[in-house]
Amino acid sequence: MVTISAVSDTLHPQHDQTDGSESYRNRFPDITVGFNWQRFETEQWPVERQVVVDRGQILSFHTFFRYSLGRINGHFLHWLNMRLMTVGEVLKKLDRVPKTDQDSIRYFASLYDAANEPVELSIPTFALPHGGQYLMDFNHRVCGLALSGVEFRLDVHSIKGPLSAEVLKDATHCKP
Repeated sequence: MVTISAVSDTLHPQHDQTDGSESYRNRFPDITVGFNWQRFETEQWPVERQVVVDRGQILSFHTFFRYSLGRINGHFLHWLNMRLMTVGEVLKKLDRVPKTDQDSIRYFASLYDAANEPVELSIPTFALPHGGQYLMDFNHRVCGLALSGVEFRLDVHSIKGPLSAEVLKDATHCKP
């Protein structure tokens, strides 16, 4: 079993659980999206855990990739009408994704396929108001996992907080 985790190779028990903000930050120290850690810690937003094994479910996760006016992660004027892309949309338009991102996604897909065994990942997400999930990290890995043909188990740790530009800039400056 290929296991990739931010901190530990150990998965939690099957049931949902609530992590504290300190535990979350320790588990996922490399989150680089514009997230308001101080508010998360002060207001003690709950974190729900879910195990995902269905490829269809991860195809609906929202990524940091943006689509606007026919471009992916376009420049200045293209940001006027941007929206978040799902993992499924990224894979459909993979040849139009910036080259470095394409290479990274394909690298992870080939890594998972070469291992020829189930993959386990622990990933951080933010729950969106319409019921979706925004990937706060591991975007290339999750897209690569969806592109690969291997079985997997995602240990999804989802923050349930209010969504605003003050809380999560990267997801609020565009449409889901």
